[in-house]
Amino acid sequence: MHYTSALALFLGVAAAAPSAQLNAPQASEGPSTIKINGISLLGTGCPAGTADVQVDATGELFEATFSAYEVLTGPGTKASDWRKNCKLTMNLEFDRGFQFSIMATDMIGYAEIPNGAHGSCKNTFSFTGQTSSGGIDKVDFDLGLDGHYSGDFDLHADPGIFSWSPCDGSTAILNMNTQCAISPTSESALIAVCPFQKPGRAGGDCRAWLEKVKGKLGAKNGKQVDHVSGKLTVQFRLAWRPCPN
Repeated sequence: MHYTSALALFLGVAAAAPSAQLNAPQASEGPSTIKINGISLLGTGCPAGTADVQVDATGELFEATFSAYEVLTGPGTKASDWRKNCKLTMNLEFDRGFQFSIMATDMIGYAEIPNGAHGSCKNTFSFTGQTSSGGIDKVDFDLGLDGHYSGDFDLHADPGIFSWSPCDGSTAILNMNTQCAISPTSESALIAVCPFQKPGRAGGDCRAWLEKVKGKLGAKNGKQVDHVSGKLTVQFRLAWRPCPN
């Protein structure tokens, strides 16, 4: 079974700290030991050496950062430029007798979408090789931006539908597939996830960066083109609970 999350989009609001933004309901106390045993990356949006995953001390808040994620459309581009994706596979090891679920995700950026154009990003979470507890195979967290749109976006996604990892061991393989696109490919538009848009950073850094992006793309194609660029950061929170008896 496949579910798509409900979204809350807060426009023109500065980002709060990750712990405040991802304010998912709290589950029972989790395992005392959580380790990432391996991470693999596959996709056009994450060449080797361009992605990083960090986890906080609680084992609940994860941050995946893709530093070379760029989608282009317009004059001089080809089909392979118009859509990018990255599948991140993470092997988690933890104390036996627990399971986890993705409770919320967060994305921050800047967009300029003209009338008639549409920008979209999707984060899909699933488990490898096994059906999750409860029979839900995957959950999508979607961001859609319809034109005319111009300004910052601050997306918090909390689905209210939870796909729990299986309870048959002390490991689980979590997949996150991130994909972004803008359509139609002939329209001039922009979705930019600013590499400086972090909690506590001034918005002016992002505005200066955005002007450089526009100038670079204009020089390449002779006009502004559709664009998803920068350091794409996806924050997601896990909730832990004891396995049912």
